[in-house]
Amino acid sequence: MKKEFYQSENFWSDDSKYKRIDYPINDEIIKKTEIILDVKLPSSLVDLMKIKNGGD
Repeated sequence: MKKEFYQSENFWSDDSKYKRIDYPINDEIIKKTEIILDVKLPSSLVDLMKIKNGGD
């Protein structure tokens, strides 16, 4: 089975058909999320979410 990988174009879409958080992600939101999901999110993911606010 052949796998195709993302080719680095238009990855972060500004237009989204999905509902996004319209305020900056912060440590409090991340902490609540980790509690609700009962997981510890990787710091690399947290850093990315802070830069792209979740992204699409």
